[in-house]
Amino acid sequence: MTSLLLVILLSQSGGDSMEDLVRDLGDDLIEVRERAHARLLAAGPPAINALLNARASTDAEVRIRASLVLEVIERAKREGPHDANQLKQLLFLRRNPEAEKRPGSGATQGARFDLAATPFDGGWIVSTEATNYLARRADDGPGKGRLQFDIQGISGADGRNLVVERCGGAARPRCT
Repeated sequence: MTSLLLVILLSQSGGDSMEDLVRDLGDDLIEVRERAHARLLAAGPPAINALLNARASTDAEVRIRASLVLEVIERAKREGPHDANQLKQLLFLRRNPEAEKRPGSGATQGARFDLAATPFDGGWIVSTEATNYLARRADDGPGKGRLQFDIQGISGADGRNLVVERCGGAARPRCT
């Protein structure tokens, strides 16, 4: 019964206007405050005026939460152009459009994936390589800047699916 009442209260609390969400930052229910906080963050720059006005609130909770949300939104707004420029520069320096056109190569905006197949013992040895265009250094951080991926399926030139057997570090497909 209590959880049903909470759901009803949450669904009825506050409106969709920025002012209503700012007011909800001081609600008695933590769930309402957290929801308003998240919705204001998601709204981004359109919430700035209401958050600036909240600095004059008599409710300390509203003032503090509004200041925190405002700080995040303004930082993202300030850093957005810098981040976009950094991404553009990294991709310009690291992308290799010619390599992406080779057979067996595929690319996303931030990475290239290469496959090569060599005949072996009635099957094929398929070797894979990934190039992370966005890695600053290959030896930094968790995973050491490496991309990992797995082959979901391989088909032959005739369109038939091939069976992939794992052998060591290589995938070896055979016709079925």
